[in-house]
Amino acid sequence: MSVPTGTASGHSRGGCPLAGVPGAYGVALDGAGTAYVANWIDGRLFAVDLRTGDKKTVATGLPGGISGVALDGAGKAYVGRREGGGQVFEVDLADGTHRVVAGFAGASTARLLLDGTGKAYTIDHSGGRLYEVTLTDGAQRVVATGLGSCEGLALDLPNGQDLRQQPSGAALAHLPQGCPGAGRSRQGGGAEARGA
Repeated sequence: MSVPTGTASGHSRGGCPLAGVPGAYGVALDGAGTAYVANWIDGRLFAVDLRTGDKKTVATGLPGGISGVALDGAGKAYVGRREGGGQVFEVDLADGTHRVVAGFAGASTARLLLDGTGKAYTIDHSGGRLYEVTLTDGAQRVVATGLGSCEGLALDLPNGQDLRQQPSGAALAHLPQGCPGAGRSRQGGGAEARGA
């Protein structure tokens, strides 16, 4: 599948538009041909039709500095905020209304993923922490610390592990879920990950 105007990966801060959205910094695909793209500059969430390149504004009024986007498959998008204090927002894709799910004082939450069981995971780029957030009530816990200045995040759900990668792509840490104090690994010169 190709995006008519740009590429479906990466980010730009006001330079080259991603999928026709200036300031794009975060994208999620719905599996039906639509990409949801966060606008870092002015806090809008766009839906981009990957077949035609047409875009429409889904939500406005989110703060600048939004970055990660994740879809729950039930009409909601979850958006992380990296700049100005870490936050997670829930956006109703039908009407664009949004609410703050959780805030992280002094954090810089770069990416956001959902596990399909009502929890989100987000990386604190500035503090090197991995957070777990309950989407219904915003309860949060630190899953791991000592991750350095990481930005990438992936969930390996069948094996119950979180994976984190340095911006350089050099280091990968495995953080087993549900194993307090376990899961230390270090590869390629990356920061040690400590399971919580």
